[in-house]
Amino acid sequence: MIGIKRGAGAIAQARKSVQALFVWVFALSIAGAPPANADELAYALEIPAQDLDGALKTLAVETDKQVLFAASDVKGHTSPEINGEYNTFDAMDLLLADTGLVYEVTRSDVLLVKPNDEASDKGGDSDSKNSSPAPVLMAQNRTSTKNDTSRTGSTIEDSSENDSNPEPLLEEIVVVGTHLRGISNDSSPVLSFDREEIEKTGFSTTQEFIQSLPQNFGGGAAEDTAGFVFDRGNASLNPGFGSGVNLRGMGNDATLVLINGRRVAPGGFGTFVDVSLIPISAIDQVDVLTDGASATYGSDAVAGVVNFVLRDDYDGAETDLRYGTVTEGDSREYKIGQTFGRNWNTGNAILSYEYLDRSNLDSQDRSFSEDLRDQTDLFPDQQRHGLLVSATQEISEATEVFGYGLYSNRDTSSFFANPNTMVDTRNDSNTEQYSLSAGISFDIHRRWRGELVAGSAQSDTGREVTDIGTSALLATTDTSSSVWSIDGKVDGPIGNLTGGEVRVAIGGQYRDESLDVDSGVLLFDIKRDVVAAFAEAFFPIVGETNQLPGVERLEITAAVRHEDYSDFGSTTNPKIGFLWSPVASLSLRATYGTSFRAPLLFELDTSSLSGLLADLPNPSSPTGTSLSLIAFGFGPEGTALEPEEAETRTFGLDFSPRSLPGLNLEVTYFDIDFDNRIAETNAFFDAFTDPELASVLVSPVPSDIVTALTSLPPGSFFNLTTSDPEDAEYLVDNRRRNVAFTEVSGIDVILNHAWDKGHSDFGLGLNASYLLDYKERLTASSPIVELVDTVFNPADLKIRAGISWNHESGFSTNVFVNYTDSYTDDQLDPVEEVDSWTTLDVTLRYSVPGAAENRLLSGTTFALSVQNAFDSDPPLVNDLGFANLTGMGFDPENASPLGRFVALQITKDW
Repeated sequence: MIGIKRGAGAIAQARKSVQALFVWVFALSIAGAPPANADELAYALEIPAQDLDGALKTLAVETDKQVLFAASDVKGHTSPEINGEYNTFDAMDLLLADTGLVYEVTRSDVLLVKPNDEASDKGGDSDSKNSSPAPVLMAQNRTSTKNDTSRTGSTIEDSSENDSNPEPLLEEIVVVGTHLRGISNDSSPVLSFDREEIEKTGFSTTQEFIQSLPQNFGGGAAEDTAGFVFDRGNASLNPGFGSGVNLRGMGNDATLVLINGRRVAPGGFGTFVDVSLIPISAIDQVDVLTDGASATYGSDAVAGVVNFVLRDDYDGAETDLRYGTVTEGDSREYKIGQTFGRNWNTGNAILSYEYLDRSNLDSQDRSFSEDLRDQTDLFPDQQRHGLLVSATQEISEATEVFGYGLYSNRDTSSFFANPNTMVDTRNDSNTEQYSLSAGISFDIHRRWRGELVAGSAQSDTGREVTDIGTSALLATTDTSSSVWSIDGKVDGPIGNLTGGEVRVAIGGQYRDESLDVDSGVLLFDIKRDVVAAFAEAFFPIVGETNQLPGVERLEITAAVRHEDYSDFGSTTNPKIGFLWSPVASLSLRATYGTSFRAPLLFELDTSSLSGLLADLPNPSSPTGTSLSLIAFGFGPEGTALEPEEAETRTFGLDFSPRSLPGLNLEVTYFDIDFDNRIAETNAFFDAFTDPELASVLVSPVPSDIVTALTSLPPGSFFNLTTSDPEDAEYLVDNRRRNVAFTEVSGIDVILNHAWDKGHSDFGLGLNASYLLDYKERLTASSPIVELVDTVFNPADLKIRAGISWNHESGFSTNVFVNYTDSYTDDQLDPVEEVDSWTTLDVTLRYSVPGAAENRLLSGTTFALSVQNAFDSDPPLVNDLGFANLTGMGFDPENASPLGRFVALQITKDW
């Protein structure tokens, strides 16, 4: 059995906090909730005849109400002029006259506009899957929908998944990167993918989808680097063969991963969030903010934020069956999913289960890695269970409670034939991860709204390494990471500028984090708590009511967050954003902010200190050598680590010409200066001969370091001389310190064009990321090194392009081309070029109409997907690193060994 340590104390504490939270807030919200339709005031309205979209927004501003509508419902409608004194409801009647639209008062200050015959106009989920002409790529600044910290003031989402629901429910809307309701955060670059787009890619796992993004780098923690890479990007700290997110190649710990806007417990040694444990069937939307966001979310949001929005509004039952296989080798995949959902007038609930079974991929099944000793697995064998429970319930017209629970359990097994020791081992691991969140939102007064949310998450991994030949247990590892938090905020309007309503959000958070590791070599249990306060504001200078020639829209957003840590101090991070639209079809945007990454709990460990005493070559010494005390890992000064700090800038434009409907172009320039980074060196015999290592030399040697090293147990300190450590002339300090620096800059280009012709919709799309620089400096005395376009580092250009065809009969085709540019292998002298790599993915789908005569097939979708259709091998690369596995024949950070993979999937809506 593999030992798993569970954080029962954290769970109990979180439960008590949630119970107390509900009792207190429920009483407060009921007492302070205003009655529906209480405001019957007459307003002096001057609304000119115009498009209905603009008239509704003007009415919302002048009457201090939220008017919610779908853009597709009001498109093409115009409104009459309104000039005089009217209450809100009479004015709405005038605006909606002869449009076929009606409105519903859902709260005292919220009006929901909808078609009069909603049931006939809104199709079910099966039919809607054929309706989108989008090429299933990316759309910047698109608002996502589900329960979290933000609610729109201009759009709604249809909550029905089939024709049985006559009306949509008012939805909470997540806008990643902001705490403000009704603000789309258009100044920041956001890539958003809904469930339909994810399904059309043909991917069966969340990590496959994330790895396909050009903005993501494959280095760090990943299932195809865990067994091979030991000295790059903390890839070896991955006992459960998980996969993280690595935006811009800045490290898994520089990208913040959220579920429904809440933090997730990191996996492994607390170094990354394992997205492979999130069942793809549980995801409704994925939002990727490619901008620093510590002013909103705190630590880790340096390169960006990825938010997984879970399903919570499905009505009916859905069964999902999938079988896939490589066309060369024996790796197979089976997936079964079952979802039940129910919507009612005041809430919804969903239960979803997914089981995935995938067999290993043997290195002998690939020509480029067949030189590896048999048996070595390129991918592990794994079985995974995932369960999602989510519910929302309005308990009054002004109060709503919501919550979700996500649980995953994965077993992996992988074989490794070590070419150096000639020992064949089997690595067995079990990873258990859960994430829970429960909260309440409530109206306060005059469109102010409050929210309190409690959350708890934990990730436990156990691993055993066994000698295959002798069946002897060689090593065990148990890790447990947890985080629980309580968040509270209020937001609402504070007045008006000439361009619209000024909105602010104010809130705070208490967070508790812990990490427990027992690996035989490492043994520690570290905890810390974090207290945070934040504020955010939106200033519309120019809007629809006061447009000027050359200035149709001008907005400023500002945010600041202060966090106080129990183990190293505090940090404050601001962010400001600008948006200017000189004409309706063009928007120019910019952001500037600071971000930070707190030291990982793993990095604060003091138990891994080791050292030795040696006579090192020193050309400047009269004897040619210097007696040196060499320190590795951490020591007593480990807790002096400071947070890593970053400055992030983005500049971009969004262009949607009216002369070419359906065409959208988005270009973003980004620049990140990441300073004070935590790093460690491995200086040894080159300590005095390599000028880049001058900063690790200390003389005289501090007495406390001598004491710390000489007090270590046997096996942690070695004396390679006949001298005493107290006589050491120099300290070679290889311990982790805040010394490194990274600068990354580049350009993202996203182009989408959708059009319809006859009975078909077509789409073309391009997502390209081009790195201008990826510069790094290891120590203060080290030169800055350009890493872009070098082996095991990000290539300068990655592209994912696609074309789609959707026919009203239910047939659709999606074709994607993935391109990674060529780069150099600087392990060799002279350097050699590594070829570019191009692969093709194809997905064919047919959805049987929900009204089909054959009721067994009605609402069924058949999908055939082929990844890497031409079975293109990755470019040839051999890892010559001393600590890594040589002979695998490819660069795991920039390519996949999977080969052609064919899958058939059947999804049935009951």
